[in-house]
Amino acid sequence: MVAETGEPMAETLDTANMSVDEQWENFLATVLSHVTNPIQIEETRRGFYAGFYAALTSTSHAARENQTEDEGVIQLEKWYAECEQFFREITVEHYGEQPPRH
Repeated sequence: MVAETGEPMAETLDTANMSVDEQWENFLATVLSHVTNPIQIEETRRGFYAGFYAALTSTSHAARENQTEDEGVIQLEKWYAECEQFFREITVEHYGEQPPRH
């Protein structure tokens, strides 16, 4: 995810120590600061939480399967690459080739 500064949010925040609500509030302030429609905000919040929950349950299920640690790491890397590709696509769609730098 890219903040309005064009910098990846994950590199600027200690998300490991943030609650889901704190991460949502940061996302709202950073990415959706221009959105004023309360319905759009609530629907986006629902999608944010649903995505977070899906990631948690997928990771939890993968950890419980009969996988080696190396297989689990490979699966996490695949998920990361898939999400990173999606992020690149929407960044290009929104900003063009490069996100703006402030």
